[in-house]
Amino acid sequence: MGIAAGITLVIIGGFVIFECIPYNPLKSEFHADVERLMSAENTLFDEGELFSESDFADAPEAIQRFIRHSGFIGTPKMTYAKLSMKDVRFKLDGRDMSIDYTLYDFAVRPDRTALVETSFYGIPFDGYDYLVDMSAGMRGVLGKVATVVDQTGELMDKAQLVTLLGESPICPSIWLADYVTLEHIDQNHARATLTYQGITASGIFAVNQPGEITTFTTEDRAMSLSSGGMAYTPWTGAFSDYRENDRGVLFPWHLKAMWNLPEGDYVYLDGDISSVEYGS
Repeated sequence: MGIAAGITLVIIGGFVIFECIPYNPLKSEFHADVERLMSAENTLFDEGELFSESDFADAPEAIQRFIRHSGFIGTPKMTYAKLSMKDVRFKLDGRDMSIDYTLYDFAVRPDRTALVETSFYGIPFDGYDYLVDMSAGMRGVLGKVATVVDQTGELMDKAQLVTLLGESPICPSIWLADYVTLEHIDQNHARATLTYQGITASGIFAVNQPGEITTFTTEDRAMSLSSGGMAYTPWTGAFSDYRENDRGVLFPWHLKAMWNLPEGDYVYLDGDISSVEYGS
């Protein structure tokens, strides 16, 4: 009995000591991916180049209205956008929780990295959503070492591509890349399609009369099922609370993400952006 108790105390003590060590393998991977993507060669536009009317001359009416209303014309084109969100309301398996969320969207190639930081009963939980070099996945690690979520595969590849597409209004340089096409539907709607390395994903932007993008809807995201596996399910990202950022651009400071289920919308992310940064 004494030996067993001693072993248990050693294990617990080791875990506590490990948790006190700053090093975190998942976060280190996230930051390493970000640094590498930030240093990639920009082949999309010249350094210091500004958005112009001609960049969007062939874009759908709704997208042109958004670009003009937001004030992007005359501002520097960005190679990436970084969003930070604090104390975001989040649902995981029906559990309400608060998370910190850091997102990078890249334009030269369709890459994105997103880090989730929270805890379960005092034990740190980190999640990493990624689309890097067309390797896509979602991984969750409890206590720095225990992998409890690890999703990859074709459905995840498409999900990450369409998520980047849905986030593109915060980084409209993405719309200038040759892997994206924009199509007119009517004066208030435009279809965006992203095709890269044989995978295609698309969705529809809704734009109100002033020129604010209010939603992005798609059927190209797969939802994890309680019975196991995944299935394509209608999904919506919502943008609101447009205010100027430090570039003088009108920016949606409130974001929501939801599954559009037959019984009603399941909102699993709902929060305010605390800061936005651009790389050029």
